[in-house]
Amino acid sequence: MIYLASFKGSGAGIGGIIDRGIRYICKGKYSHSEICVGQPFEDKVLCVSSRGMRGGVAGICMRLSPDDYDLIPLPWVSEQEVRDWLKANDGAKYDFIGVIRFMIPFVGGEHPTKWFCSEVAANIIGFADPWQFNPTTLALVASKPYK
Repeated sequence: MIYLASFKGSGAGIGGIIDRGIRYICKGKYSHSEICVGQPFEDKVLCVSSRGMRGGVAGICMRLSPDDYDLIPLPWVSEQEVRDWLKANDGAKYDFIGVIRFMIPFVGGEHPTKWFCSEVAANIIGFADPWQFNPTTLALVASKPYK
């Protein structure tokens, strides 16, 4: 099973300040998004995202805590789609301007080769215009059942 993992916790130090700032700007409870292949509360699994502190897109094997993350199942997304997306984009730079766009909407447009976390997840999920999703809006839209 593939999951959207939405971070609701707060890191320590500067990371915690950034988490709280993102949640405030996005008017929600999430500050980061991951796509996970497998059940990340039970074992270390492949988690795909983009992080500014790590420089960009990467797949990392992690076990996540239910205290820090909420999971949304994505039954329409396959493991192969996640792995193919990662293979095509691994190492792509982080889109800092894309994140600033949520505070100052007229700043820049979609960057063709840089990614921020919720943009990565929205792209893998298959949503149009993935650069328009922040972690909160992505979780809200991904949790709605499709008819």
